Amino acid sequence: MKFCLDEQMSRRVAEQLRKKGCDAIAITETHLGHRNTPDEAVLSWAILERRALVTYNIHDFAPLMAQMYALGREHWGVILISERSIPQAEIGRQVSALRRLASRYPGQDDLQNITLFLETNEGRR
Repeated sequence: MKFCLDEQMSRRVAEQLRKKGCDAIAITETHLGHRNTPDEAVLSWAILERRALVTYNIHDFAPLMAQMYALGREHWGVILISERSIPQAEIGRQVSALRRLASRYPGQDDLQNITLFLETNEGRR
């Protein structure tokens, strides 16, 4: 699986994932690297690169994904993260959860046309 991290996510997450053997790039490392890139442009780039998009922007991407399904458009996976399940400041938890997901779905097409929520129970009872 190849990841594209949306602009709310730190480049450090992509860097740490790469150090651990995952194919990951932060959108801020691409030509779309400036802030406030339209969500549609980010998703289009991820689709073009056959990458699963990882985002905290549930508010905007959930309806965008519903629209894509209605139009029959394909994508390579959208992974939504809630601040409540993995806070943005907890880079280590993000990296661990994404590595677990990549080991569960190792193939590039494993999340094709699937939108899922990434959760972790680390540190919870």
